[in-house]
Amino acid sequence: MGTVTKRQLKDGTTRYRAQVRVQRSGYPEFKQSKTFSKKSLADEWIKRTEAAIESDPEGMLNPDVQLKQKTLGSLFILQYLDEADSFARTKTGALQHIASLDISEKNIYSLTRQDFSDYAIMRRKGDPVKGTDGVAPSTVLKDLSHMKAVLVHAEYVWGEPLETVLIEYEKSLIGLQKSRIVTKSKQRDRIPTAEELQILTNHFYKNWRRVKNSTPMHLIIWFAIYTTRREDQICTLRLHDYDDLNP
Repeated sequence: MGTVTKRQLKDGTTRYRAQVRVQRSGYPEFKQSKTFSKKSLADEWIKRTEAAIESDPEGMLNPDVQLKQKTLGSLFILQYLDEADSFARTKTGALQHIASLDISEKNIYSLTRQDFSDYAIMRRKGDPVKGTDGVAPSTVLKDLSHMKAVLVHAEYVWGEPLETVLIEYEKSLIGLQKSRIVTKSKQRDRIPTAEELQILTNHFYKNWRRVKNSTPMHLIIWFAIYTTRREDQICTLRLHDYDDLNP
């Protein structure tokens, strides 16, 4: 039988968590949930899920068949983003990117240390076929940490049996760190000198004059210095945020 639970998020928005639970003789307990922005959507999802169980009980209630359909991307990452409170733009973007890659199409229960390692090496080197560049070791480490957050959430909140997958993840991470395929971000140990800032300003100004529609980085770096804003804050500013009476 399906139920809908109303939830109030920290940002004031309302979400509706739909859940379907079925106990049928000869099958283990079936439990599935999904969160929506409108109650009507939650009610509609419950109707579709119950209809699917009625028309195909073997496919929906048999765990061996059901588990084959559970992929990292389509079920876990996207559902995790849908249910959780708002994340920072960088984390949301990273998870959405992971959901578009090959690893997201794999069955969640079949993931091994080799899958996580292959993903890390692919991200470091890039994919010339798809035209993607390689990324820094710290970026790959952040990707893997986001992936682990999804796995932990699925195990602790949804009750998914992912203990073995998490062990495989940890063993893969140990090897990746020892081989320095992934590393933590470097800590800043000094601030740029006035001469270095002038060199950067001249470089970005010349680039801005030379390349049409290029980003005016010579202005942005000084805006960042004088306002002490983070990159994420600067990138989300809009013209209507400016108050000329209280600059």
